[in-house]
Amino acid sequence: MKDIMKRFKKRYVYYFCFFIIFSIISFPMLLLHTPLFKRARKVYVGSAVMSTSHQWLATKFISNNKINNIVMEKIYEDKELKSNEDTVKISKTQDGTIDFLKINNARYNGYVMLVHNPKRVKVGYSDEGGKKGEEISAIIKNNNAIAGINGGGFMTNFDEEYTNTPLGIIMSEGKLIYPKAESEINLNDEMEICAINKDGILIVGDYSYEELVNLNVQEAVSFGPTLIKDGRAVDIRYNSIGGGGMSQRSVIGQRADGSIILIIIEGNLHPRAGATIAELQQLMLDLGAINAINLDGGNSVIMYKDGKVVNEPKGSQSSRNLSSGIIVK
Repeated sequence: MKDIMKRFKKRYVYYFCFFIIFSIISFPMLLLHTPLFKRARKVYVGSAVMSTSHQWLATKFISNNKINNIVMEKIYEDKELKSNEDTVKISKTQDGTIDFLKINNARYNGYVMLVHNPKRVKVGYSDEGGKKGEEISAIIKNNNAIAGINGGGFMTNFDEEYTNTPLGIIMSEGKLIYPKAESEINLNDEMEICAINKDGILIVGDYSYEELVNLNVQEAVSFGPTLIKDGRAVDIRYNSIGGGGMSQRSVIGQRADGSIILIIIEGNLHPRAGATIAELQQLMLDLGAINAINLDGGNSVIMYKDGKVVNEPKGSQSSRNLSSGIIVK
């Protein structure tokens, strides 16, 4: 009887170990390659992409194109997630000055640049159409700008040159910078966009490339979620790339008079933990934003002004190599 019980226990242990190993191996495949767990898949892939050291958790199992599609996909569809350009009336008396403000909070420090002339705000990008990452200081210098923050999302490719793969698109001065090949991304699909048209009006929401061209967009990057549209807070519960917890954040918004608001939030540095997406949304509302959208966060968050980095970037390196930036000329 004892021998039977020993064999039973031994077999039970074998089955249990097999189940655990099988689950560990199969779960990423089930999560990433089936229509199930749509929300969990977006959070998993988005969180991995936002962390340089953990991107392999996504890239080991799926292609960069697939990652791009997952990060840009919507958990729920808002057919009206397109900002109305008529909500912004750009003042003809703007003097071109830039105001700089600091935010002190129990959980984070923040820095605000208020650019009164929106036509000074552009999209800068690194070499090779955003594929060869560069520090924000280099992007600003190479684009003859004076200040800026990080821009759209991207993935770091751990090859010999540490190249980048931008998420979505990059447009600058009316030209499509990324992608260069249609195989890299489907330009007919709508994606969450931060764009500026020829009149300096910030456009946020879901757009295809053709729609951006028809709207005379000059500058654009991809990320999200859209926080404010036409003066109202957008439901952000399920569409936050990388999750909505406390972290370092970057955001761009525009007031009704056309002034552009650029904000970065420091976090994950003791004792401050950072801001949530909801807190970022409320901060933009408090500053008078009519339209606003979240930009890349985490290790990418950086602000450059007066020839130096303003914040303390997360991580060991002084500044992460970026694909794009929101710059001020």
